[in-house]
Amino acid sequence: MSSSRLSPAPEPAPVLPALVANLRLLARRKWLLLGAALFAALVAAAIVFLAIRPTYRAASTLLIESKLATVVEITDVYGRSSSGREYFQTQIETIHSRPVIERVVDQLDLDTHPTFDPRQQQPSGLDRWLTEYGISVGDDKGPPPTAEMIHATVVEQVRQQVSVRPVKLSQLLQISFDAPDPALAAEIANAIAQAYIDTDFETRFSASRIAGDLLDGQIEELRDKVQSSERALQSYLEDKGLLDRDSAAGGGSTLQLSELGRRIVEARERRVEAEQAWRQVAGRNAASAPQVLANPSASAARATLADAERELALASSHYGPAHPSYRTAADRVEVAQQEIQRIIAAVAEGLRREYQSAVATEQALEREEQLIRQSIQGDNRLQIERETLEREVATNRALYQTLLQRRKETDATGQLQTAGARMIEPAIAPRFPIKPNRKLSVGLAFLFGFGIAAGWVLLRGRLDDTIRRRGQVSDELGQALLSAMPTLPKEMLENAGRAITAYPNTTFAESIRDAAAGVLLAGMGEQGQVLIVTSSLPSEGKTTFASNLALSLALNSGKNVLLVEGDLRKPRVADALGLEKRSEGLTRVLDGSADFESAAQRIEGTSLTVIPCGRMPSNPVARLQEHRLGRRLTDWRKQFDIVLIDSPPLQLVSDALLIGRHTDAVIYVVKAGDTPTPLARQGIERLVAAQIRILGVALNHHDFEQAERYYGEYSAQGRYGNAYYGGCADDINPATRLG
Repeated sequence: MSSSRLSPAPEPAPVLPALVANLRLLARRKWLLLGAALFAALVAAAIVFLAIRPTYRAASTLLIESKLATVVEITDVYGRSSSGREYFQTQIETIHSRPVIERVVDQLDLDTHPTFDPRQQQPSGLDRWLTEYGISVGDDKGPPPTAEMIHATVVEQVRQQVSVRPVKLSQLLQISFDAPDPALAAEIANAIAQAYIDTDFETRFSASRIAGDLLDGQIEELRDKVQSSERALQSYLEDKGLLDRDSAAGGGSTLQLSELGRRIVEARERRVEAEQAWRQVAGRNAASAPQVLANPSASAARATLADAERELALASSHYGPAHPSYRTAADRVEVAQQEIQRIIAAVAEGLRREYQSAVATEQALEREEQLIRQSIQGDNRLQIERETLEREVATNRALYQTLLQRRKETDATGQLQTAGARMIEPAIAPRFPIKPNRKLSVGLAFLFGFGIAAGWVLLRGRLDDTIRRRGQVSDELGQALLSAMPTLPKEMLENAGRAITAYPNTTFAESIRDAAAGVLLAGMGEQGQVLIVTSSLPSEGKTTFASNLALSLALNSGKNVLLVEGDLRKPRVADALGLEKRSEGLTRVLDGSADFESAAQRIEGTSLTVIPCGRMPSNPVARLQEHRLGRRLTDWRKQFDIVLIDSPPLQLVSDALLIGRHTDAVIYVVKAGDTPTPLARQGIERLVAAQIRILGVALNHHDFEQAERYYGEYSAQGRYGNAYYGGCADDINPATRLG
């Protein structure tokens, strides 16, 4: 095999940019887009002209007074702050409140106005049109609404139609109202503004009156409290015998307590020192204690002991323990030691008595301190009770004076009442409605319909990942188109494998002859072309294409053609060509159990030889190994001009890759509108990766009329094919056509 036998494959066509592809897709469906846009515009026009009544908006402007005119400042009584964003937001919500709206409804009798009263409202143009054609647009069942229900409904409807917004960088509020009647819109907007002004005035007047009544009651109550607290303080002073603020103080107790504290500290220090001295003498090292060492009697006893110990040492060096001199010296040592112990015991007893005396002194001082503290605490309690009563008297007096002052302010302010807002620009009846904007609505509906249709077209184009037009072969797969075959009609399916001979004057037959011409031109002047036909998946028409292509090459070129059944798993060539089923076939030829002549079958009237599969092998891959298939193809190259191999689908098994290693090129069959483009691209990439040359793509089951109608693909076969071939069947000369 040599890849130089055929001309180089065409360079892959560049993939169209996504934007250009989308624009082309939209251009192909331009009439659908235009129709959807016009339909949406017509529906919108019918709605805005027949179903929607025009709405007018009138607006009045209020000036919110930032500071009220008052004689004295009593904002705490009114509970309102005249500055800040919260204040203006409060006024906006007040205008929207139910009491203000109810006042307007009652003042203008809106619950009986035809615009708001459901009992007087007329159906819209669309409702009347639907009623004329017998289409019900409402439910007449149920009890009629009561006056209270209508009133509540009207109030809520008016609240929904009121709009209040502050004017930036000012103290202005703009009150807008929408209504189908321009005069009514202006009247309601002005009424709402006036209702807010009246409500605010009445609220402040009522607050002033209520505040005065409340202050009167509190003043009377505080007057009684002041008198009661003064009497309680006087009774307390008389009961305790207190004449002035210092009579309940501790006098000199505080100084006495301070002096006593100093003495307690000194006594505690003496007690600690005595305890430490006693502990030292009472311990194991009493002889070395400072108190013992400083005692004169102890010093004399230690000197006597030292003399006795020297005499004992001298006697022990000359005599034994039984000698009278030794015993006399030992007795003196023992007597001296006993004297020292007696002196230590006497010193320890003296220190113990001194420690006990210090402890007694400290405890006596602490008891005296406790008595003085209790006396001072009693005096403090008397002082605290007195101060508590005095504070209560002072507090009641201060509150009483404050409320008297506030009552005077309330009386003065109540005599001067001013409005918290005033209308500076009343609403006037508008000339033009604000909605519906009919031109804008129809234009937006047109754009909406166009956008929905365009989105549907693009979405469908995105979701459709199959090949539907011939140009996609080069754009999507990057390969040249060998030929495009139409779908066979039902009456041709029985002889699909021999359609080129059974129906020679059809578009399908002409498409096969075009593919055969492409194969001949690709290998012009060369002997022994070996081609393989494969596809991505089963049922893509691969076997039908291979059998008809082989027949066309054998009939129209005068060359010896060999068609090999390369699909050893599901062979279809024998059935497609109506051949005799034998056990001898390619399987036995490859394993050497049969020769070529016994396995080959020739098609009468043609130069086509076919080697069917024969008996299906248990291990097809083993039959396609290089040492078996390669040798046979080498022999067949010398014997035949063209060898065409029908192989299994590429995405299911790897047989096509094994066979393709021994061939010159491959023809890739794609079923239009069915084979996913990514799957076909993946199969082609596998062939390229295996260094197998691709001659071209055969687009099977191609709908020429649909491609022309939806994709703008103009072709002579789609528009004139069947009529032309049907009228000129006798003029068809296959040999002349293919040379």
